[in-house]
Amino acid sequence: MWDFIDQMPQARFQPTNLGSWPEVRAAVRERVGEAVAKGGNPKAVLESLDVTAVRAER
Repeated sequence: MWDFIDQMPQARFQPTNLGSWPEVRAAVRERVGEAVAKGGNPKAVLESLDVTAVRAER
């Protein structure tokens, strides 16, 4: 348990305080498999998630 506790100061949590988070979370759930699939394009998936986040913040 101490290994987990020792890591807590560096932990990064989901940005649930952002209004865009629900939309971005849904997009991550839908698209993350594309990034790791055979022949997938992680860069394209991450860029599309970035676009989703920017649009949701407007």
